[in-house]
Amino acid sequence: MNPHDWGVVVGVAISLALALLPWMFLIHGKLARLIAQVEDMRADIAEIRDNHLAHIYERLGKMPCPTHEVRLIAIEKRIERE
Repeated sequence: MNPHDWGVVVGVAISLALALLPWMFLIHGKLARLIAQVEDMRADIAEIRDNHLAHIYERLGKMPCPTHEVRLIAIEKRIERE
């Protein structure tokens, strides 16, 4: 290839790069914003899950648990019969 052909090839490559560069920056910006929103939503979901689990554990701790008492009474009665 002679220098004139190389000049055309380089000119076309630079033109394509300059034409595609703004579009690539636009897509990069949109993807960055989308990833940031996903991270925020993930953090919110984790916080809601933790609060919900804490609420469930709190409610379970306040509930009376008669099953253990009933089992202990049944075992005591069985021991007394033997």
